[in-house]
Amino acid sequence: MRKDLLIDQLDAATGFYTRLLDAPVGLDLNLLDGQLRIVGIGRMLLVACHPRIRPSIPAAGAAYLVSGIDAFHSTLSALGCRVVVPLSEVVTGRAMVIEHPDGLVVEYVEHRPRDAASGPGEHQ
Repeated sequence: MRKDLLIDQLDAATGFYTRLLDAPVGLDLNLLDGQLRIVGIGRMLLVACHPRIRPSIPAAGAAYLVSGIDAFHSTLSALGCRVVVPLSEVVTGRAMVIEHPDGLVVEYVEHRPRDAASGPGEHQ
């Protein structure tokens, strides 16, 4: 599951979901000089951004963290899914946004190791 927020909403949401899911924060990425933060709690991703960059963050009903994104890309293409944002390099690794045949728009993300996820760039 994915929940999109503004940066100033993230701390409250993180506290709520760690208590609700009884799970610790497993991922906390501070990107683009603090304009984008991604927090993982269990299988949930909280994506928070500054209002100024919000239009560049893809709208998605869900985000799936995957390994082997190339295999997912091939399978989704074979199943007739529509590519909304092509598979590309992003700050956190590689990502793509796909529309499933039922209309659900999903961001698929393959993260690179944490130490490689820092630096300038844009999350698409």
